[in-house]
Amino acid sequence: MLKVLEHLKDDCAWPASRIHLFGFGQGGSVALETAVKYWRDQLLLDKENVPATSLGSIVTVSGPLLSFSTSSVVNPTPVLVIHRPKSEDFSLPTGALPAFKKAFALVRQMKLGSKGNEGMPMSKEEWQPIMEFWSEKLGRRQMEGLYEVMTGQT
Repeated sequence: MLKVLEHLKDDCAWPASRIHLFGFGQGGSVALETAVKYWRDQLLLDKENVPATSLGSIVTVSGPLLSFSTSSVVNPTPVLVIHRPKSEDFSLPTGALPAFKKAFALVRQMKLGSKGNEGMPMSKEEWQPIMEFWSEKLGRRQMEGLYEVMTGQT
């Protein structure tokens, strides 16, 4: 995953802040652990006078953080943690949220209902908070002749 991030940044010229990770179960854990390792590497670069940059965001569905952060500088990458607390298969382990908050500065939690104990969000109502999170975190490109239409504005 770090090689993928390196390729996106170096070869494709994507800023780290425009890279957003999404994972379900083990994929969510991989996304989180990748962001932790990436941030640790960035802090080492920062000591060499290269400014540290964080990723755009992470959404994890039922994927816990597997490591325990010991860094004194928390990762500024925003994280949305989604889980089904009444499901044995798709709930987070006890103590998972404090571990998230120790590693990441901005952690938002969303609990899904337990209808059928499905893991991934299934309905428009379950996807809505994810879309709202992304609408806040995804970068907006500024292009000539492109205008943003906003409701409720005068």
